Amino acid sequence: MKHGYRLFSRLPQIKGWRRRRFAELLQSITAENVVYHTPFYGLPDEIRDQAGMPVFITVHDMLPLTQPRFFAQEAIRHFAAMMKRLRATDHVVCVSQATRQDFLSHQHVVPESNVHVTPLAASPSLAAVRDPGVLLAARSRYGIPEHSSILLSLCTLEPRKNLITLIEAYEAMVSKLPATACVLVLAGSLGWKTSPLMERISQSSAQGSIIITDHVAESDLAVLYSLADAFVYPSLYEGFGLPPLEAMQCGTPVIVGHTSSLPEVVGDAALFVDPHSSAELRMAMERLLASPSLRQTMAQRSIQQASRFSWSHTAHLTTQIYRKVLPS
Repeated sequence: MKHGYRLFSRLPQIKGWRRRRFAELLQSITAENVVYHTPFYGLPDEIRDQAGMPVFITVHDMLPLTQPRFFAQEAIRHFAAMMKRLRATDHVVCVSQATRQDFLSHQHVVPESNVHVTPLAASPSLAAVRDPGVLLAARSRYGIPEHSSILLSLCTLEPRKNLITLIEAYEAMVSKLPATACVLVLAGSLGWKTSPLMERISQSSAQGSIIITDHVAESDLAVLYSLADAFVYPSLYEGFGLPPLEAMQCGTPVIVGHTSSLPEVVGDAALFVDPHSSAELRMAMERLLASPSLRQTMAQRSIQQASRFSWSHTAHLTTQIYRKVLPS
């Protein structure tokens, strides 16, 4: 860490010898030169008891409160309990303006002046892969026909990602195309409540051209994004939306739902659709696949938009927030 900041602990729950060691560390530091920053885990009692120590809490989304239908009751109760522990002196760091607005709408303890925004970023290791041999090997590895166009969606497979609407749009589109002309690749681990999605795929008229990869290794992300003719992300709600940004950094044209934080992330470099409209989504996919020139233009815009985000910029913004709170 730079600028004299030291990481003392990032344990969400401190028990046994770790609790004793953490207490010793707290006694050895001067509170006026220290902040405690948690990624929205519960705060240890020792931190709350440490007078004068600024507390920073990162909030990635407010989904359990804004979209409770996507969560189990236990998860909602846990989230609500963490919200109740907030204090007026806390500083909250949100990953998007949309999440900030949601946070401010659902609590009245932390003042607006203490609620900040520092966006996320894609890994700097993600970049367009152009090597034909590498791309061909990836097609073979994932069972993608050599000459098929590729529509990619990468996410945790769960209801919020709205993949059934994507499948409906894809079915309507490929019904007019020759077999294997286009494949839909659903990449990512299975989430919760996936039975309706799996059943929908098994009954799909396009089942033979829908590929489910399961978890994708980080080393394969860039090549998978680079293979895609378009990245399609009709999610109903995001706190930030990292996969579209990753795709853009690899020069892939992107289609997203016009909702929550996604317009902040993709700017004017993507095609927007109503995520509830399979017809609108189908037309956007058809438009991209039918126009190499549009794909090329959007690929260039994607890279430009992605360049606006970096972890160094996020670190700089976070440091600025710390400096406003800590003594000079």
